[in-house]
Amino acid sequence: MTRKILFSLLLALAAPAAHAAATHDVPWFARHAAARQAAIAACAANPGDLAASPDCINAAAAARAALAREL
Repeated sequence: MTRKILFSLLLALAAPAAHAAATHDVPWFARHAAARQAAIAACAANPGDLAASPDCINAAAAARAALAREL
């Protein structure tokens, strides 16, 4: 699980910024762990289309924050 999150985070950080509006912001993803994990999984499954999307970036940022809290 941790490797999937780290891989997704790297993809989100390496991708250029997208122009579409985010559906959910970082605090929302921080409060909704299941949705955050689902978004990260979807982003990892289709990085060519989704890695640079605002929701992927926001979910990855919330996952980084959650991981930092766990350490």
